[in-house]
Amino acid sequence: MSEISEDKAGKSVKKANVASPGQQSDDSIVLNKGAEMVEINGLQVAKIKYKGLPVITLRMMDEMHQRFEGAARQTFNRNKRVLSARLHK
Repeated sequence: MSEISEDKAGKSVKKANVASPGQQSDDSIVLNKGAEMVEINGLQVAKIKYKGLPVITLRMMDEMHQRFEGAARQTFNRNKRVLSARLHK
């Protein structure tokens, strides 16, 4: 179940299903307390899994590529009409 909360700027934010380590469902993002850290492109980031696969967030992508916050999201939103869940699993 998703939750609505406010981010630092006071905007409403919808949070995805986040499971604790003991209660993982198939479509939840696993965020462990004291999560294992991995180094990607010289940057330490928390290891996150979605459906058992390691993933990065769009915010992490912006940090790794040293782009302004929101750049990856803008690019994704601009191109999502040509992406297919069937082809991009």
